[in-house]
Amino acid sequence: MPAYVGTLKITVMEAYIPETIGEPPDPFVTLSMLNKHGDVQHRTTAHKKATHNPVFNEAFMFSDVSLSSPLTATLHDNASPLSSGSVGLSTALAGRRTSSILTVNLAPVGSVKLDVQFVPSGRVDLVVIKGANLGRTRGEEHPDPFVKIRCGDEKFKTKKHRRDSNPTFNERFSLGRQALVSVKHGELSSDTVQFKVYDHDRLTPDTVLGTAEFHLAELGKNPRQTFVLPVGADGRLTVMAELHPEMDKA
Repeated sequence: MPAYVGTLKITVMEAYIPETIGEPPDPFVTLSMLNKHGDVQHRTTAHKKATHNPVFNEAFMFSDVSLSSPLTATLHDNASPLSSGSVGLSTALAGRRTSSILTVNLAPVGSVKLDVQFVPSGRVDLVVIKGANLGRTRGEEHPDPFVKIRCGDEKFKTKKHRRDSNPTFNERFSLGRQALVSVKHGELSSDTVQFKVYDHDRLTPDTVLGTAEFHLAELGKNPRQTFVLPVGADGRLTVMAELHPEMDKA
Protein backbone atom coordinates (compact mmCIF):
# COMPACT_ATOMS: atom_id res chain seq x y z
CA MET A 1 0.00 0.00 0.00
CA PRO A 2 1.29 3.52 -0.81
CA ALA A 3 2.18 5.57 2.25
CA TYR A 4 2.92 9.23 2.89
CA VAL A 5 6.51 10.51 3.11
CA GLY A 6 7.45 13.39 5.39
CA THR A 7 8.90 14.49 8.71
CA LEU A 8 8.22 12.93 12.10
CA LYS A 9 8.56 14.58 15.48
CA ILE A 10 8.45 11.96 18.22
CA THR A 11 8.50 12.81 21.91
CA VAL A 12 9.42 9.95 24.22
CA MET A 13 7.21 10.80 27.18
CA GLU A 14 7.70 7.97 29.66
CA ALA A 15 8.18 4.24 30.06
CA TYR A 16 6.75 1.56 32.31
CA ILE A 17 8.87 -1.34 33.58
CA PRO A 18 7.14 -3.85 35.88
CA GLU A 19 8.67 -4.34 39.29
CA THR A 20 8.65 -8.09 38.71
CA ILE A 21 11.97 -7.73 36.89
CA GLY A 22 13.63 -7.07 40.25
CA GLU A 23 15.82 -4.12 41.22
CA PRO A 24 15.02 -0.74 39.57
CA PRO A 25 16.97 -0.50 36.31
CA ASP A 26 18.90 2.46 34.87
CA PRO A 27 16.70 2.80 31.77
CA PHE A 28 16.90 4.63 28.47
CA VAL A 29 15.02 4.29 25.17
CA THR A 30 16.27 3.97 21.60
CA LEU A 31 13.99 4.72 18.63
CA SER A 32 14.82 3.30 15.19
CA MET A 33 13.22 3.91 11.80
CA LEU A 34 14.18 3.61 8.13
CA ASN A 35 14.10 6.70 5.92
CA LYS A 36 12.86 6.51 2.32
CA HIS A 37 16.41 5.82 1.11
CA GLY A 38 16.69 2.69 3.26
CA ASP A 39 19.03 4.20 5.87
CA VAL A 40 18.33 3.45 9.53
CA GLN A 41 17.91 6.48 11.78
CA HIS A 42 18.49 5.99 15.52
CA ARG A 43 17.57 8.35 18.36
CA THR A 44 18.43 7.76 22.04
CA THR A 45 17.10 9.34 25.22
CA ALA A 46 19.10 10.31 28.27
CA HIS A 47 19.82 7.60 30.87
CA LYS A 48 17.70 7.55 34.02
CA LYS A 49 18.79 6.19 37.38
CA ALA A 50 17.16 3.38 39.38
CA THR A 51 13.50 3.66 38.35
CA HIS A 52 10.71 1.45 37.03
CA ASN A 53 8.79 4.49 35.75
CA PRO A 54 11.23 6.80 33.95
CA VAL A 55 9.94 10.14 32.62
CA PHE A 56 11.88 11.41 29.59
CA ASN A 57 9.87 14.08 27.69
CA GLU A 58 12.55 14.23 24.99
CA ALA A 59 11.71 15.13 21.37
CA PHE A 60 13.43 13.67 18.29
CA MET A 61 13.12 14.39 14.57
CA PHE A 62 13.07 11.89 11.70
CA SER A 63 13.33 13.35 8.18
CA ASP A 64 12.27 11.81 4.84
CA VAL A 65 10.50 8.86 6.43
CA SER A 66 7.72 6.78 4.95
CA LEU A 67 4.78 5.81 7.12
CA SER A 68 5.10 2.33 5.62
CA SER A 69 8.24 1.82 7.73
CA PRO A 70 7.66 0.55 11.29
CA LEU A 71 8.94 2.50 14.26
CA THR A 72 10.89 0.35 16.73
CA ALA A 73 11.32 1.29 20.38
CA THR A 74 13.89 -0.53 22.50
CA LEU A 75 14.15 -0.20 26.27
CA HIS A 76 17.61 -0.63 27.79
CA ASP A 77 19.07 -1.09 31.24
CA ASN A 78 22.53 0.48 31.05
CA ALA A 79 24.05 -1.18 27.97
CA SER A 80 21.75 -4.22 27.98
CA PRO A 81 18.44 -4.29 26.07
CA LEU A 82 15.46 -5.18 28.23
CA SER A 83 12.66 -5.36 25.69
CA SER A 84 11.56 -4.08 22.31
CA GLY A 85 8.44 -3.42 20.25
CA SER A 86 7.32 -1.96 16.92
CA VAL A 87 4.33 0.02 15.70
CA GLY A 88 3.05 0.66 12.17
CA LEU A 89 2.48 4.39 11.85
CA SER A 90 0.26 4.21 8.75
CA THR A 91 -2.51 2.68 10.83
CA ALA A 92 -1.63 4.42 14.08
CA LEU A 93 -1.82 7.88 12.54
CA ALA A 94 -4.85 9.25 10.72
CA GLY A 95 -4.50 12.04 8.15
CA ARG A 96 -1.58 13.80 6.53
CA ARG A 97 -0.71 15.97 9.52
CA THR A 98 -1.65 14.66 12.93
CA SER A 99 -0.47 14.37 16.49
CA SER A 100 -1.28 11.23 18.39
CA ILE A 101 -0.36 9.71 21.74
CA LEU A 102 0.77 6.11 21.23
CA THR A 103 1.64 3.40 23.72
CA VAL A 104 4.08 0.86 22.32
CA ASN A 105 3.87 -2.45 24.15
CA LEU A 106 7.26 -4.08 24.48
CA ALA A 107 8.25 -7.72 24.66
CA PRO A 108 8.91 -9.40 26.96
CA VAL A 109 7.94 -6.64 29.41
CA GLY A 110 7.08 -2.97 29.68
CA SER A 111 5.82 -0.19 27.45
CA VAL A 112 6.83 3.23 26.11
CA LYS A 113 4.51 6.21 25.71
CA LEU A 114 5.12 8.45 22.68
CA ASP A 115 3.70 11.69 21.28
CA VAL A 116 3.96 11.40 17.49
CA GLN A 117 3.45 14.20 14.97
CA PHE A 118 3.73 13.70 11.21
CA VAL A 119 3.93 16.39 8.53
CA PRO A 120 3.93 15.30 4.85
CA SER A 121 6.21 16.38 2.01
CA GLY A 122 5.27 16.77 -1.64
CA ARG A 123 4.96 19.01 -4.68
CA VAL A 124 3.44 22.41 -3.97
CA ASP A 125 1.60 24.31 -6.71
CA LEU A 126 0.57 27.96 -6.47
CA VAL A 127 -1.98 30.03 -8.36
CA VAL A 128 -1.82 33.81 -8.05
CA ILE A 129 -5.50 34.53 -8.63
CA LYS A 130 -6.12 38.25 -8.26
CA GLY A 131 -5.38 41.50 -6.46
CA ALA A 132 -7.83 43.98 -5.00
CA ASN A 133 -7.49 47.63 -3.97
CA LEU A 134 -3.80 47.67 -4.77
CA GLY A 135 -2.31 51.02 -3.80
CA ARG A 136 -1.54 53.88 -6.14
CA THR A 137 1.92 55.38 -6.52
CA ARG A 138 3.43 58.42 -8.23
CA GLY A 139 0.07 60.16 -8.07
CA GLU A 140 -1.43 58.00 -10.81
CA GLU A 141 -4.99 56.74 -10.65
CA HIS A 142 -4.04 53.07 -10.92
CA PRO A 143 -0.77 51.12 -10.60
CA ASP A 144 0.81 48.78 -13.15
CA PRO A 145 0.99 45.78 -10.80
CA PHE A 146 2.86 42.50 -10.91
CA VAL A 147 3.85 39.97 -8.24
CA LYS A 148 7.15 38.34 -7.36
CA ILE A 149 6.99 35.02 -5.51
CA ARG A 150 9.79 33.50 -3.46
CA CYS A 151 10.12 30.31 -1.44
CA GLY A 152 13.64 29.30 -0.47
CA ASP A 153 15.65 29.30 -3.70
CA GLU A 154 12.56 29.24 -5.93
CA LYS A 155 11.62 32.58 -7.56
CA PHE A 156 8.77 33.47 -9.93
CA LYS A 157 7.12 36.56 -11.36
CA THR A 158 3.67 37.22 -12.82
CA LYS A 159 2.94 39.24 -15.92
CA LYS A 160 2.51 43.00 -15.55
CA HIS A 161 -0.93 44.56 -15.73
CA ARG A 162 -1.56 48.04 -17.08
CA ARG A 163 -3.33 50.60 -14.87
CA ASP A 164 -5.33 48.14 -12.82
CA SER A 165 -5.92 48.28 -9.05
CA ASN A 166 -7.88 45.02 -9.22
CA PRO A 167 -5.88 42.79 -11.58
CA THR A 168 -6.82 39.21 -12.39
CA PHE A 169 -3.67 37.14 -12.78
CA ASN A 170 -4.72 33.47 -12.74
CA GLU A 171 -1.10 32.38 -13.17
CA ARG A 172 0.14 28.99 -11.97
CA PHE A 173 3.59 28.17 -10.61
CA SER A 174 5.13 25.01 -9.18
CA LEU A 175 7.49 25.08 -6.21
CA GLY A 176 8.52 21.50 -6.87
CA ARG A 177 9.02 19.09 -3.99
CA GLN A 178 8.86 20.79 -0.62
CA ALA A 179 9.18 19.56 2.94
CA LEU A 180 6.40 21.48 4.66
CA VAL A 181 8.59 21.52 7.74
CA SER A 182 12.31 21.05 8.26
CA VAL A 183 14.47 20.51 11.29
CA LYS A 184 16.41 23.58 12.38
CA HIS A 185 18.30 23.73 15.67
CA GLY A 186 16.50 20.60 16.83
CA GLU A 187 13.00 22.04 16.26
CA LEU A 188 10.44 21.86 13.48
CA SER A 189 10.51 24.95 11.29
CA SER A 190 8.31 25.91 8.33
CA ASP A 191 9.45 27.86 5.28
CA THR A 192 7.31 30.74 4.07
CA VAL A 193 6.00 31.58 0.60
CA GLN A 194 6.47 35.33 0.12
CA PHE A 195 4.54 37.49 -2.31
CA LYS A 196 5.82 40.97 -3.09
CA VAL A 197 3.50 43.23 -5.12
CA TYR A 198 5.12 45.92 -7.28
CA ASP A 199 4.02 48.91 -9.33
CA HIS A 200 6.02 48.80 -12.58
CA ASP A 201 7.66 51.95 -13.91
CA ARG A 202 9.72 52.28 -17.07
CA LEU A 203 11.94 55.16 -15.96
CA THR A 204 12.43 54.63 -12.24
CA PRO A 205 12.81 51.52 -10.05
CA ASP A 206 9.61 49.55 -9.50
CA THR A 207 7.79 50.54 -6.32
CA VAL A 208 6.80 47.96 -3.71
CA LEU A 209 3.09 48.18 -2.96
CA GLY A 210 3.21 45.60 -0.19
CA THR A 211 4.26 42.11 0.84
CA ALA A 212 2.38 39.06 2.10
CA GLU A 213 3.24 35.49 3.03
CA PHE A 214 1.99 32.19 4.38
CA HIS A 215 3.74 29.19 5.96
CA LEU A 216 4.01 25.95 4.01
CA ALA A 217 3.04 24.04 7.15
CA GLU A 218 -0.51 25.37 6.68
CA LEU A 219 -0.92 22.85 3.86
CA GLY A 220 -0.40 20.02 6.33
CA LYS A 221 -3.78 20.85 7.84
CA ASN A 222 -5.57 21.08 4.50
CA PRO A 223 -3.71 20.21 1.27
CA ARG A 224 -5.66 22.69 -0.89
CA GLN A 225 -6.25 26.18 0.46
CA THR A 226 -7.13 29.65 -0.77
CA PHE A 227 -5.46 32.53 1.06
CA VAL A 228 -6.63 36.14 0.99
CA LEU A 229 -3.50 37.99 2.07
CA PRO A 230 -3.35 41.66 3.12
CA VAL A 231 -1.14 43.85 0.94
CA GLY A 232 -0.27 47.40 1.97
CA ALA A 233 -2.83 49.55 3.72
CA ASP A 234 -6.03 48.35 2.02
CA GLY A 235 -4.99 45.86 -0.65
CA ARG A 236 -5.52 42.11 -0.85
CA LEU A 237 -3.93 39.33 -2.85
CA THR A 238 -5.81 36.08 -3.39
CA VAL A 239 -3.71 32.97 -3.97
CA MET A 240 -4.39 29.24 -4.02
CA ALA A 241 -1.87 26.64 -2.84
CA GLU A 242 -2.11 22.89 -3.22
CA LEU A 243 0.02 20.07 -1.85
CA HIS A 244 0.40 16.89 -3.88
CA PRO A 245 1.71 14.54 -1.18
CA GLU A 246 4.77 12.41 -1.84
CA MET A 247 3.93 8.74 -1.65
CA ASP A 248 6.17 5.75 -1.05
CA LYS A 249 4.96 3.05 -3.45
CA ALA A 250 7.38 0.39 -2.25
